[in-house]
Amino acid sequence: MNKITETLNRFYVAEASSNMNDQQMKKKIIDIIKDILDISILDMNKSLIDNGADSMDSIQIVMAIEEEFGIEVPDETWEDITKPLGKVQEDTPVKKVIKLLIDFIKEYHKKKPSPKQIKGAIHKIVKKLA
Repeated sequence: MNKITETLNRFYVAEASSNMNDQQMKKKIIDIIKDILDISILDMNKSLIDNGADSMDSIQIVMAIEEEFGIEVPDETWEDITKPLGKVQEDTPVKKVIKLLIDFIKEYHKKKPSPKQIKGAIHKIVKKLA
């Protein structure tokens, strides 16, 4: 897949995810976590660690969320989400992590140019190059 196609695909994903409500985002995030941890039940009151995650799983979860929602989660943001109020990751319940992720995703989509605007700009560039 070339860079332009890859970029357009990411923006299509971002546009679709920006139209999701909180419940839809929550379900997607839970499904991602369960899939990566290879578990059928996710205990929302336990931490990711207590649900079986290790540091590699944490990285995979972030990457999958970025891909699913067409966003980029900076390392500092993930640390803020998993360590609220200075607590270590082991103390952060999954329900809190998911709420913070949903808030981050919604805020991310508000700040970025709409995928439609970016897609239009890319199409103009491609036409000029053709």
